Amino acid sequence: MSKLDYCFSNDYMVLRPDRAGPVELLHLLFSPKVGRNRAVDCFTSTEVRSFRRRLAIFLNLLLQILLLALAGPLAALGAAVELLLNLVDNVLHGRMEYPDRSSPTYRSVTGLIDRRVDLDRSIKPADSRFDAALCVMASKLAYENEAFIRNVVTSHWQVTRAYSRRQFLSLHPCLAFGRIGKT
Repeated sequence: MSKLDYCFSNDYMVLRPDRAGPVELLHLLFSPKVGRNRAVDCFTSTEVRSFRRRLAIFLNLLLQILLLALAGPLAALGAAVELLLNLVDNVLHGRMEYPDRSSPTYRSVTGLIDRRVDLDRSIKPADSRFDAALCVMASKLAYENEAFIRNVVTSHWQVTRAYSRRQFLSLHPCLAFGRIGKT
């Protein structure tokens, strides 16, 4: 992304941890010419004279680099915890099977914490609160796999085969692009 892509303001600064190396980090600390640093996208004439502000930029960039480095291990840890919680859930419900990420019974951590999947029966589609209640339930389902969503929509919400595939995909556009279950 070029520096011109950020021309939404005359005064901006975008930190780029993917471009930061030891030289760029040291340059941030000891040179006020921040605009010439590869790890910072801003106007080339930008200068930050205050050492405290450059230190804040340096620490922010260092923290972003650390978070990017930890993203992979934390994702693996999250997947392992989710698998373990599903295994415990299976055992507690009497199913002695290894959890399958693509099965309709596999839940995300959000789904394991709040197990409700049924819509509130006291709120009818004509009620003004229905859309809000549906959005809350749908936003919970957004974290689940495709088989789980399909099961909830058809079995619990009673959206039957009366809907054509096209209508179902228009209700769930993420299914059309294959994004669900590929996290």
